Amino acid sequence: MIDVDKELQAFIEDLHVDSYDRFYDLIEVIDEFNKVLNKLGKEQYRYSNQLDEIMMSLEEQENYHKECVFLQQQNRMKDMEVKKLVAVLLNILDSYEDLYRYSLKYGDESWKEQMTMQWNRTGIILKQNGIVRIEGIGELFVPQLYAVEEIRQVPGIPNGQIVDIIRSGYMYNGEIIRKAKVVVNQTLEEQDEQALNCAETSNTKEGVQFYEQNNRN
Repeated sequence: MIDVDKELQAFIEDLHVDSYDRFYDLIEVIDEFNKVLNKLGKEQYRYSNQLDEIMMSLEEQENYHKECVFLQQQNRMKDMEVKKLVAVLLNILDSYEDLYRYSLKYGDESWKEQMTMQWNRTGIILKQNGIVRIEGIGELFVPQLYAVEEIRQVPGIPNGQIVDIIRSGYMYNGEIIRKAKVVVNQTLEEQDEQALNCAETSNTKEGVQFYEQNNRN
């Protein structure tokens, strides 16, 4: 005959043993899960720091870009101001040049001497500030520096030599602000006959343009 109480007690004992085994297995699983979770936490922390660094770098780049745009705008504004000042300065220098050249043509010797001294002194002051006056009387015509306003035929002077200046040109820090307007000698040699034939007179607009085109090189 089966002893029910005994069998029931044995079943309960087996159940307890199985529960303990399962409990320990569960603890091991939880330990492994915690290890993985800690590892993921460390990785997340590292990635979070890297993300912060990237965000900071992007923010710095954006700020740098904004600063560059601001500086470019400031430079453009300064360039515009400089150009305005240069335009005003050229107007003043042109008025002074008119007075200087008038004194050379119609003034007495004392006035010519004083105006020449002031003219040369002004040139020195301009040069000290990076501005170079372009005149060129006696020099050969160079299209990069001069613009022909009139052509003359002066015996005994080489072809292409500047014989007079109408308006001075200026350079600023090596850059041409304005070419000098000059009068250029043109001989009656064979290579210049075409230039003379294309103009009604030696100082017509067509003759000037032709001369410039044939003397660019």
